[in-house]
Amino acid sequence: MNRQSISGSCPLVAVVIPAHNAAATLDAALHSARGQTYTHLDIIVVDDGSTDETPSIAVAHKRADARVRLISQEQGGVASARNRGTAEASAEFVATLDADDLWQPEKIERQMSAMMDTGESCALVYTFSVAVREDGHAIDWGAAFGRAFNGYVLPDLLLHNFIANGSSPLLRKRVMREVGGYDPGLRAQGAEGCEDLKLYLAVAESHGLAAVPLPLTGYRVTSTSMSSNVMRMIRSHRLVTEPYRERYPREVRLGRVYLALYYAGREFAARNYLGWGQAVREAAKADLGATLRAAARKLFRRARRSAVEPRPFPAARAAEVGAMQGDQAS
Repeated sequence: MNRQSISGSCPLVAVVIPAHNAAATLDAALHSARGQTYTHLDIIVVDDGSTDETPSIAVAHKRADARVRLISQEQGGVASARNRGTAEASAEFVATLDADDLWQPEKIERQMSAMMDTGESCALVYTFSVAVREDGHAIDWGAAFGRAFNGYVLPDLLLHNFIANGSSPLLRKRVMREVGGYDPGLRAQGAEGCEDLKLYLAVAESHGLAAVPLPLTGYRVTSTSMSSNVMRMIRSHRLVTEPYRERYPREVRLGRVYLALYYAGREFAARNYLGWGQAVREAAKADLGATLRAAARKLFRRARRSAVEPRPFPAARAAEVGAMQGDQAS
């Protein structure tokens, strides 16, 4: 797509980047945000009580690009930081980008095109995502090409969080306000992690969603990421989906199985067999039969993909080049 190719005036999009001690990855995330082909952006870094070089990195990008600004607050968690950035934005649309994730250059442009094509009935546009290792290589490109969900998708979203992470969606700010934004209360309950899913479910109850079925979001998988705490994520998911269990009992039950098995697979790959056992046990508690059937399917798919070598996620390489050019310029 060509730069700024959407017809007519281009609405402002706020890019909200919550960052807590993100010095190792924030530079790359900011390069991927600043490198978007859709240029009418308000890039807001919310420093959530960092004690490392996170603010300095944001300031350096601010000097280089007037679209970047920095907001600092005492540590309140990812939901609090996202809400703060959204509240500070005057844009009609908001895209959140976690400080350890990456976007392909055409992500926002394609999402805005989909949003405009769908109309007011659509409140959220997501892209497909790929997991990216710390070295910038995508672990499983095949997983990024699945079914695209459009329209009324609440039951499907309960069954499987196909939006996948907090860096994928573009949302209407008006609708975010209507549903109350991200819930900081999960952190107080020791169940931080599914704030994004809770928001998506609330949006999906009364609005349509649309997909850009391309792997435009790179979701970094690291040992220090929030989602690495398996039991906290499972507890968070249980709390978030419980209000829907009476209306959608099958979807909620199977959704809990699939989430637990996803983390079981990650723990097994990391050779954390204690975490693997805990996750498998949680899946079996939700539905033993479904756990056995889903596990068999996972083994089959894993066997088919095992021969595929990891390939670089292009935005990771582009961010490295941008960082080197910035160093040379300074």
